[in-house]
Amino acid sequence: MKKASRELILRLLFFLPKQQHITVDRWFRGRKEFHKLVRTDCVVVSHGKSGRTWLRVMLSRFYQVKHGLPQPQLLDFDNLHRQNSQIPKIFFTHDNCIKDYTKSGDTKADFYDKRVLLMIRNPADVAVSQFFQWQHRMSPR
Repeated sequence: MKKASRELILRLLFFLPKQQHITVDRWFRGRKEFHKLVRTDCVVVSHGKSGRTWLRVMLSRFYQVKHGLPQPQLLDFDNLHRQNSQIPKIFFTHDNCIKDYTKSGDTKADFYDKRVLLMIRNPADVAVSQFFQWQHRMSPR
């Protein structure tokens, strides 16, 4: 429902200049991410194509085996926590929109009271992975 309302509002703002439209969209995405950030136990921050999905898959399998969850599921913020309260709520982010909502600028004050894992990958590997993303997984548009 929240995504649908965001999409509806953005469609109603079609008359705005492109930059203002982008600003509104980033504010909505930042708002959504900030509300997750407030409720999370741990944050994983990474640049795109740095192996975030791989880490989510590995953590998902770990928690499935450790806590005997009935079916394989991909960790998605609090979905596994809702099944077993011993599993932490883990928020995965690129940290590119929260500051648009909180207006915190270049500080990381929004993260000060959270456990943060900064996930880093060799920039050359990121570039190769990004190339294959653009070449084989994205539409020409």
